[in-house]
Amino acid sequence: MDTEQLVSKVRRAIINRLGTNGIRSLALHYHSTMGCEVGSQLTGDEFFEGLKKSGILLTPQEQVRLLEAFDRNGDGGISVDEFMRAIRGCMNPARAAVVDEAFAALDVNGSGAADLADVQGRYDPSRHPQVLQGNKTMQQVLQEFLAMFDSQTNPDGVVTREEFHDYYTGLSATIDADAMFDAMVRNAWVLDGASNTSARRADANPIVGRPVVNKYQTAAKRCTDTGKVYSQQYGDVTNPLVYLDVAIDTAPPQRIVIELFADILPKTCENFRALCTGERGIGLQNQPLCYQGLRVHRIVPGFCVQAGDVVFNNGKGGESIYGKTFDDESFAVSLSKPGLVAMANQGPNTNQSQFFILLKEAQYLDGRHVAFGRVVENFEWVKEMEKYGSDQGAPLKEIVIVDCGQLC
Repeated sequence: MDTEQLVSKVRRAIINRLGTNGIRSLALHYHSTMGCEVGSQLTGDEFFEGLKKSGILLTPQEQVRLLEAFDRNGDGGISVDEFMRAIRGCMNPARAAVVDEAFAALDVNGSGAADLADVQGRYDPSRHPQVLQGNKTMQQVLQEFLAMFDSQTNPDGVVTREEFHDYYTGLSATIDADAMFDAMVRNAWVLDGASNTSARRADANPIVGRPVVNKYQTAAKRCTDTGKVYSQQYGDVTNPLVYLDVAIDTAPPQRIVIELFADILPKTCENFRALCTGERGIGLQNQPLCYQGLRVHRIVPGFCVQAGDVVFNNGKGGESIYGKTFDDESFAVSLSKPGLVAMANQGPNTNQSQFFILLKEAQYLDGRHVAFGRVVENFEWVKEMEKYGSDQGAPLKEIVIVDCGQLC
């Protein structure tokens, strides 16, 4: 195994162990917990002890190889900053370009740095779940939003272009496909081309397992009059609004509208949004990556309504747009209210396509399930489904997502 392969292995281990923002978390651990200043070095023992405490275990041979690669002057020390740059890798020009677009949208005066005033002009915290739940003020949410992109080692309340790129470089390391990264950034910052044709499939869906029409529409068509109505009701919609048309037994389907918190959970929300539109085509299991035609396979009264198994349609499978599974992005949203939408999983970092809608608060699940959206229209229909649940979760009636998509 050469040095590049070893660095790739360590990168995967960090992401698998620490999640989507694991690279930044590891850097913060070195600089804060271990007192390592920017530009300084750690001894080999200190460096590998930091990895070990973060759950990254290397063989003695691998430790020797890393030390040889990053001990530039042969004194037995490792430059943490140099190591972190190697672990992050570099964004390719296409990814760097869309990140520059996003930064330009934030840095409206072109000063090369964004502060709280810039964030206030770009980001509306009034519908943030923590604000709606009364847990935080809008000012606190704005400060936390800015802090996501600020330096992890020397935060000063100002985000430079380099710091903004640093945040997305770490996130980029977790996403293989350029089209997915591009769509995630564009949708999170509402850039031109959001949800556009760059990520759509060119062919119609073949018939595999369950019929799904080619659901792709351009963003202009998808922002329908219905979407504008929701815009008027909830204010300027910067987060995506998606819908699920759900039929209970033989009754006509009714529409459930969900706001996705793409401003704070861009990767998780992009997965759900694309599974609503069906624009990713056929997945690894030769099944459509789309919620259309799926059963609501689990209803536990007083807890949740669950669906989203795009593989087996029975709760035993699932697949994300990023591959079989993807990591927990953040637990910033507490599962403290009915109507919140969260990822189902089989343990840490095992998110795929299955999701559930809370019927009542479930804060005991905080830190275990990623909540990423909320029902903003027709939660009554979700409550109607609850009537056909059971203690074991098996629905007493056939309940199907007959259509789904994005409003705006």
